[in-house]
Amino acid sequence: MSRNGMKTLTEALSRICGRISTAPSVYISRLSSPRVDIASLTEESSIRRLRLDQFRQKHPQDVDPIVYSRFVNALYPVVNNMGRFSPDQPTERLVNHSELLDAYSHLPRPGVAYIQAQDFEKFMSVILSRRDFVRPNALSPSSKHYYLAEQIIQAFASGQKARKVHLANFWKIARDLNTANVPVTGNEQRQLLYMTLYKESPDILKMVTEAYLNLNKALDTYDKYADMFISANSSEYSASTLSQFRELFKNEWDIETLNMFLFTAFRHDDDATFKSLLPELKTLEPNRKTFDIMLEKYAISRDIGLFSSWLKVLSTDYPHLVDIKTANTIIKALVQLDLLFLKQLTIQDRETYNNYWETYEDSGSTENFSLYPTENTFLPLLALYCKDPTLDFETILGILYQAEHVWGIPITTRMYKLLFRSFVDGRHSRENLRFITGKLVASHDACYSNNEAWIKTQILSIELPPNVVGVFNLFIEHDILALVPSQGYFIKLSDELILVIYMAFDHCLQNQPEEQKLASKAHKEYQKRLIDARDEYQRSVEPGPTLVDLNARDEFMYIKKGFIIDLLDILS
Repeated sequence: MSRNGMKTLTEALSRICGRISTAPSVYISRLSSPRVDIASLTEESSIRRLRLDQFRQKHPQDVDPIVYSRFVNALYPVVNNMGRFSPDQPTERLVNHSELLDAYSHLPRPGVAYIQAQDFEKFMSVILSRRDFVRPNALSPSSKHYYLAEQIIQAFASGQKARKVHLANFWKIARDLNTANVPVTGNEQRQLLYMTLYKESPDILKMVTEAYLNLNKALDTYDKYADMFISANSSEYSASTLSQFRELFKNEWDIETLNMFLFTAFRHDDDATFKSLLPELKTLEPNRKTFDIMLEKYAISRDIGLFSSWLKVLSTDYPHLVDIKTANTIIKALVQLDLLFLKQLTIQDRETYNNYWETYEDSGSTENFSLYPTENTFLPLLALYCKDPTLDFETILGILYQAEHVWGIPITTRMYKLLFRSFVDGRHSRENLRFITGKLVASHDACYSNNEAWIKTQILSIELPPNVVGVFNLFIEHDILALVPSQGYFIKLSDELILVIYMAFDHCLQNQPEEQKLASKAHKEYQKRLIDARDEYQRSVEPGPTLVDLNARDEFMYIKKGFIIDLLDILS
């Protein structure tokens, strides 16, 4: 990169650093979700309601109260799970989309016409926001460390199938809207485009492609998994398809729509279409999502010049758009671009920062706002530290200390997976492993509210060896368990996390064969208990799409936590 280009990038970063904590509060409203025109939304909803009323008048039909009651119960799930969720928590996150769609399918056709007015917009909003569309399973870039190539490909294929099922259901609802002569909103059109042409993120695709290339051609199952990968990785996307979609949006062309087209072209590596869309930014004002797309694209393509140019535009002309999510995108991009030295401020950076501070004070304004880091602020840095063989465990703990004690961010499942993975590389001691495992168990205990004291009682009823009790006392005496359980504080003992914990213990015990055998035996017993518990649960439920009962999940968690304590006992 040229000296001028690096200067541009450094100045842009300094400018952002100087304005993050000092921008006037007039911009605060822009840091939240994109602005919604309430009047326009009300008018649009009124038109849709009028069309529905007109259709029902022409096609009157009684709806079975039992059928509609089931639909309403699926749309507004009742919180009755022993206080796991706060009563005032939005119920959208509790909706089982499979049950909701099944209940919808039993309404008279077209179903949307026979949804009561007060439930219609709610239904459309919930259907649009299916949480597991982007991440239908636990597949992540770190899965390559824990699963066989065949397992990765199978998970990828099942995820693609789940997306197609939901997309087909949404198209069915869109056709019902057309039958009832109800207009589709711009947001719904964008979501149809997003889901129809969705492509997995580059890091997931890279991992799955590597799994495909690593398949053993000598095995009888090679053709099965190779065909599975090729079928799941196929796409109906083309530049002409995107052009056809663009015709549908000719009367709804705004920055949100442009962002969706840019995102789709970026994910499909369609540089020609992506570049052809950029002139639209001359007439449309870019928003935060626009800059997120640009910074991510040019970081992944390692185009430092264009990355610097867009960062300069952001920091110079649109500083009010910098929120913590954008800051996280920049941090992640710097790691991807190997520009790690830019994470530190130079003397010149500090001088630039002070100049902006003085300018702000001279303006006479006393209003300001602050941005607070999130998990994603620290995650790329923690991943970098965990991969660096020159860093000791105490240095890595420094990142955790900053996150947890300086900024009040709890250590999450993803962070713990990175930490335990670093032990598999063989750089840290048994005592380090004992420390971080005890911290994990104590952190997980803190995730449960007082309303679930019975779960804590079960966990504490496990007969703990004296050495293990000492590990827990280390954390109980500190403030980790004093953290107030909240919506954002959650550690999931996923199968992947448990596997990497066992791998860490297995590696640390490789010079103690007797202890290693005990750990292996405990792992086999744990697997058997978990499989038996899941089989028993499957036999107790009716066939069809269901959510795992929370009591069953608690039983699985109890088995997993018991296994972790067994490993601690062996290590101690």
